[in-house]
Amino acid sequence: MKSTKKEVTSGYETITPQKAREYLGTSIGNRPIKAAKVQLFAQYMKAGEWNRYAQPIYFDEDGRLMDGHTRLNAVVKCGATVEMNVVRNFPRVEWNKLNSGSIWTAGDFAAANGVKNANSSMSAVKIREALKRGLRIGSISSASKGKIQDHVWTNDDFLRLFNADKDWPEDMDFAALLYRQWYGISMSMCAGILHHLVHDCKWPRDFVCDFFRQVYTLEGITANTRTLRKRIDMDRTGGAKLTPNYVCTLICKAFEGFATNVPKSKLTVCNVSNVIKFPRRKA
Repeated sequence: MKSTKKEVTSGYETITPQKAREYLGTSIGNRPIKAAKVQLFAQYMKAGEWNRYAQPIYFDEDGRLMDGHTRLNAVVKCGATVEMNVVRNFPRVEWNKLNSGSIWTAGDFAAANGVKNANSSMSAVKIREALKRGLRIGSISSASKGKIQDHVWTNDDFLRLFNADKDWPEDMDFAALLYRQWYGISMSMCAGILHHLVHDCKWPRDFVCDFFRQVYTLEGITANTRTLRKRIDMDRTGGAKLTPNYVCTLICKAFEGFATNVPKSKLTVCNVSNVIKFPRRKA
């Protein structure tokens, strides 16, 4: 049976500003472009000092730009025409492997693979994974910071976890809406805890979303939600692990109006009878 796998090709092309724009239009995403680097490359190109043997521009097997965004933006900026090596039909899965553990952050990596709100999304995934494993939030890290529970975490791990759950985009959109309107706890913290409570603790989604919505809208609540976030994110008392039970206890207290110092009468979501009860963490 004949293979349908496309052959990887490599060759030099004349890149005009128009062609650079066309190539940029094929990209499904990219890490944030550094304006200073674009300007530097543009200066070299305009002065005729661009090295044609620089790193190639990569397209995947579907013809989408993967690598070369900064160089192509520089061509557009300076209006010059330059020669560049162009690699086509390079498997995206192999490109992902090559960029794991490099200077790319998990957010950079996710953005280049088409994830919206990439930095916050990957941070939320890390928060959820830490809660699932009874670790402090922030302890699940990238490969450059070592192993967690005998596993070297890579950018590809976080992206795979995000793509494996169809509800992540919905949770991120919900958290983004709250953040844009009220600037309470961060998008990633809100989405990570929401996802953990719904998927790992089996709390009703509407119930959890109602709580977060009320916390953001209650008058004078912002400082208190930040205090709650600090207690969730930064607790180091006695060197104990930050467990899901402890986090959920704090959330329960927030529901009941204790952790946020809000009178119960101001919360319409006060009935936690259908939510799992967690024992209070010992001091």
